[in-house]
Amino acid sequence: MNIFQGEVAAKYQCQILEVRPEHVEISHDGGILKGNIRHIEKLGADTLVYS
Repeated sequence: MNIFQGEVAAKYQCQILEVRPEHVEISHDGGILKGNIRHIEKLGADTLVYS
């Protein structure tokens, strides 16, 4: 679970915004949250992305 507070949460009129990783998609075209990928770890059926 990823937890966002402050400015990001305020956009959704809440104090704390929790996002489950399975609901996040990586996009080159933009989106609600921005970040940089630091590392990708392939673990068979799962892939972990660190930002």
